[in-house]
Amino acid sequence: MDKTIVHELYGFDVICDRLRRATTGMLLITLLATMGGCHLLTYRLGGGFDAVPEDLKAELSPEAAALVDMAFANLDRSRLADAHVHHISREVHPSWRSWSSPIRRLRTDIFLSGAGVVWAENVEQRYIERLERLAAHFPDGTSFLLYALDWTHDAEGNPQPDHTPIYVSNDLVWEVAQKSAANFIPVVSIHPARSDAIEQLHRWAKRGVRYVKWLPSTMKIDPADSAHDAFYRAMREHDMILLSHTGYEHAVETVDQELSNPLRLRRPLERGVTVVALHAASNGSFRDLDAPTHASDSLSGPSRMSGIDLLLRMMDEPAYEENLYAEISAITYFNHLDAPLRRLLARPDLHHRLINGSDYPLVGLNIVIQTRALQRDGFITADERQWLNEIYRKNPLLFDFVVKRTVRHPDTGESFRPEAFLLPERWPRATRP
Repeated sequence: MDKTIVHELYGFDVICDRLRRATTGMLLITLLATMGGCHLLTYRLGGGFDAVPEDLKAELSPEAAALVDMAFANLDRSRLADAHVHHISREVHPSWRSWSSPIRRLRTDIFLSGAGVVWAENVEQRYIERLERLAAHFPDGTSFLLYALDWTHDAEGNPQPDHTPIYVSNDLVWEVAQKSAANFIPVVSIHPARSDAIEQLHRWAKRGVRYVKWLPSTMKIDPADSAHDAFYRAMREHDMILLSHTGYEHAVETVDQELSNPLRLRRPLERGVTVVALHAASNGSFRDLDAPTHASDSLSGPSRMSGIDLLLRMMDEPAYEENLYAEISAITYFNHLDAPLRRLLARPDLHHRLINGSDYPLVGLNIVIQTRALQRDGFITADERQWLNEIYRKNPLLFDFVVKRTVRHPDTGESFRPEAFLLPERWPRATRP
């Protein structure tokens, strides 16, 4: 495979599905592992970077460097942000590190490769150090919202470690935000069914935290459940912002994809909570919960629509004008092209309600980045593709920002407006003096 281009492969979830159905595929993975060949495989599917971040300025072509400069032009740098950055931890499901579950083990190694680290006792520290080096190419003051991830819980509020893919504690992201030279903003994750959920909200609000992250389809949260109303009231009391995954989740195991139906966010919205629909529901289709009962098909159940169609319906409702936002991480990944990207580029009237995010470290996975597809579908030119590939090999975090500043609607030439890359003025951007 030519290392001079961004690799173009099937999405990891597609690979996994095919390997699960193919005994020979499973045997191949095991054989590769025992022969030491998995390093090469993870390199190709994961990071595969051929340079350190510090090489960026010295080694970019003048044209690629100009593309970076263009991306940062005409932006209020005090509000510039990446609102979707994951932290990692060693508290993962045992199957993630066991060759008795070869697909999950391979996936773990691919994720780590995309992050530019290897599994070790200090993997969290190494991960942050690598992330700081990537973030250093952004203007001073750029905010990076760093995510925790709570345990999966049952309806009674009992934690379910056996059903939790990865746990990232709130204390961990808080400590990073306090110590790092980069402007990391802690985003806590609190399951609303926990017996101490509201107590935890109060605790973190007193420390200045204003962001809460949910991954409903994995954490087993139904945002539409009335049982969470007290949690929503507490969030509203502290003016906290809910960042909730919408659309299908493919990176980790899920309980029920339907829990990430954007229409389920109506309940917190109607209780005054500011909500960010992560990924803009740009992957997957869901039940149209707004459809009248008689519109349901007796065999297939309620009618289904693409997630982004359902989200845009909500975005167009005047009642949510002030408190519903859509975040655009993964919008340029191969499995989100090309209708969602076209839809959002075609709506400049909504760009002030878009929030930029990278979904790091997933943006460091070769298997999800297809600049050839972006060129083929008319979002970028052949020259831009070449320059973007240069940036990707040096700094995938920067690449994600620049590619979204570069893409244009194939028919109208419309780009994302600058507001899509800036946090709203009233949103917190730092927790330190």
